[in-house]
Amino acid sequence: MEFQKIRRIHPSWTACELMLQHSSRKTGSYWIDSAVAFYRGAERVKYLYLGAGTKNDSALAIERILSYGFKQAGSRLNQEWEHIRFVRESDPEADENP
Repeated sequence: MEFQKIRRIHPSWTACELMLQHSSRKTGSYWIDSAVAFYRGAERVKYLYLGAGTKNDSALAIERILSYGFKQAGSRLNQEWEHIRFVRESDPEADENP
């Protein structure tokens, strides 16, 4: 699947893997190694995994993403969104209730 930039979360996606670059005058640029957020429809995130090696600022960035949403977090944190890859997960409930 191609990496792609997004402007909003589409309800049909149930999971996403994020790799973003956070630019800061104090810390420079670094990668959030692994952040996987699972969604069911348009509901809030149910599970979040941060990969090893992430910094406290990265965790704070993810926390704000969860609080404000991707677009708002990007503008509030002045981040450059590099790559966001979406993965369509099997969802039995969605299959039963189209």
